[in-house]
Amino acid sequence: MKSNILIVDDSALLRRVECDIINSDNKLQATDTCKDGMEALEKLRTQKYDAVILDIMMPVMDGYAVLKQLRAEGR
Repeated sequence: MKSNILIVDDSALLRRVECDIINSDNKLQATDTCKDGMEALEKLRTQKYDAVILDIMMPVMDGYAVLKQLRAEGR
């Protein structure tokens, strides 16, 4: 079974490249992408992922703020 990964990056090009790299591995699958931290939090609250790749510098909510919020929620 493949591990499901969420990719969060404000650059569409980088999201596409990261997906291609991850999906080239038989054990990994980039199942979803988000363009900012708020969108990522919404997905993380409603869906289950095995891992998240977070960009640090993003508009709306940066990667550090996303991680801090997830930890505050006990995730």
